[in-house]
Amino acid sequence: MKKMIVLTGIIAALLCLSTTVYADDIVKVGLNGEVKAAKAVGSGSGITFTLPDIANNYLIDTIELAIFEKRENEANYKKFGESKMVENPTSLNISFGFGDASKYKPKAKYKIAYRYYVKPIDDLSKILIAGENIKEGWRLVGEINPTVQTEQGFVFYKNTNPALFVDRITFEAETISGATTFSYPLNQLESVYLPSDALQKGVKVDYTTDDFDSDDSLDTWYQLFDGKTGEHIYTGIFDSSNKIYSSTNVELVRVIIFAKDNWGGGSEETSFMLLIDNESPEAISEFNDMGRALRGRNLYSRFTITDSQNEALSSGEVYYSIKRDDVMTLQNVRMPNHADGIYTVDLPNQQDGEYEIILTIFDKGHNKTTHILKQTLDNTAPTAHFLTPTENPLATEYFTWANQSKKILISTSDSISGIKRCHAYRNSSWFSTTSMGTIPREYIFSFDVTNTLTGKIMHYFYIYDNACT
Repeated sequence: MKKMIVLTGIIAALLCLSTTVYADDIVKVGLNGEVKAAKAVGSGSGITFTLPDIANNYLIDTIELAIFEKRENEANYKKFGESKMVENPTSLNISFGFGDASKYKPKAKYKIAYRYYVKPIDDLSKILIAGENIKEGWRLVGEINPTVQTEQGFVFYKNTNPALFVDRITFEAETISGATTFSYPLNQLESVYLPSDALQKGVKVDYTTDDFDSDDSLDTWYQLFDGKTGEHIYTGIFDSSNKIYSSTNVELVRVIIFAKDNWGGGSEETSFMLLIDNESPEAISEFNDMGRALRGRNLYSRFTITDSQNEALSSGEVYYSIKRDDVMTLQNVRMPNHADGIYTVDLPNQQDGEYEIILTIFDKGHNKTTHILKQTLDNTAPTAHFLTPTENPLATEYFTWANQSKKILISTSDSISGIKRCHAYRNSSWFSTTSMGTIPREYIFSFDVTNTLTGKIMHYFYIYDNACT
């Protein structure tokens, strides 16, 4: 048999997406690294191509068309299914339908092959397979050398849906040490509360995607729904940060994540719930000093702390810090949790001064509240002395004859709690009480010199500061 002269097979029509093909049925065709959707052929999809002619001394009696398959991890193509015989062809322009896409295996590649049954011009009674001595006459469509399979040659395959693997979520929240990153696998989220601003700052989802079709481009989507009502909140595409963002204030958020390729193929959905703690803790009661300094050495207060729905704060973390006269003396001392939400600070043997008891409170969702109670300890008596005429010309002499036109002037001071009142006695009998409306740190009490008594007169003055027991 004379050797057939084989020309390169040419795909004659541009490959385009058929509007009747759904994502699960999309068949893609590739040539020279470019991938497109198969065009509509009949009731399905396929391609149109032109086969090469043969030498003038042969007539083509029949064209046999077949599909060859190479499955995942295999090196060579093997004949797949039944051949299609085109008898007495009138044209070498072929429309080849792929048929039902469900018959093609996932992650397998397919090529179209053909071979000619020919008759020699000088003996039309004979039918030969052209080029039978090389691969039984089979030639591949869309290859430069139709006897050799290449990755750049024509290939078709069913779109493979991408796969999605979600591992864990990560978010930032404040702790006593500052901003801290927390990370939890999905199977632990049932008992994890996120702070109220977690979604505004972004909740990172650690996920990976995989697509057997390396030529595809992928987007990973997330949808947010109210976990109680099912109401849709937001749909978006992950950016490079892999974070979910939303301004919603719902307390239970259902998250659905899925990957989609540029052919409409989608992964299986991954769904999980996020518990959002929208309420911050609050100290609702404390020791009430009525605005007065305390006499004693104990710095004390019992605080009642609540969280969501005014329930007692029994979890989370509570710390106290102490300032005396604006200087930090204790910082971030952890207090044990209490089921009744009552937390007590009781520090003995403290010095006089103006104190701040600073509570730093974190609830179960890491929401932070700072509460400050100011308290003053004053165990030091106020100072007092009689002003002399040298210090104040209105003052009388005290140990000689008193001048009734002058005043008894007493200069008092108390730098901690201030001056509250003065009781005045003359010759063991009370004659005056002066009480302060506002509480000054310094004050001069003034009393008239008596004009009814003569002789040696004893005066007693009792000065009180604003401290109470």
